[in-house]
Amino acid sequence: MNTSGIYIGFSDNSYLFTDGTTVDSDWVATERDWYKQGVNYDTLTATEPYLDASTGYMCVTFCRKVDFANGEKGVLAIDIYLDVLSDTLDSLKPMGTGATFAIADNMVLAYPENKDLNGKDVSEGDDFTVEMPAGTGDEIGLIRDELRSYVANMKSTISDIQKNAAKLHEDSASSKEASAAMSD
Repeated sequence: MNTSGIYIGFSDNSYLFTDGTTVDSDWVATERDWYKQGVNYDTLTATEPYLDASTGYMCVTFCRKVDFANGEKGVLAIDIYLDVLSDTLDSLKPMGTGATFAIADNMVLAYPENKDLNGKDVSEGDDFTVEMPAGTGDEIGLIRDELRSYVANMKSTISDIQKNAAKLHEDSASSKEASAAMSD
């Protein structure tokens, strides 16, 4: 598991990274999402996955508030990078030619085929389908052939729906313009 180590952001905006990391002067601990979330928890809680700006990896931060004996307050945090997940997914090839990816809600956590999509909404990505090789007449081959046919039909149907929706949008705009002209 790849981590950046443990760090603490203090309520006065100072910080301490256990590995000695230093950050730019415009980095304000109390303005960070992990700080804002962690200050509300007495036990570790996980943030939503996000794309880490410094590494480019998907990351989840575990954080919680900390009250020190000297009266200082802060938030303890640890980043867990999901690059190991991406590497593991990259090694998986369903049916010998497929690809795998991981999503949480609508966010792409790890997509080894196109890492630029990591951290983005699924709707911003590829169609996430692959070409399957022809069947060999056995049961698995028959399933492959049926799935290939189904995917092709669905792609065609979705394309038709998108074209019709675009046409309806154009027609609607024309109708609004004509209605406005008649009411003048």
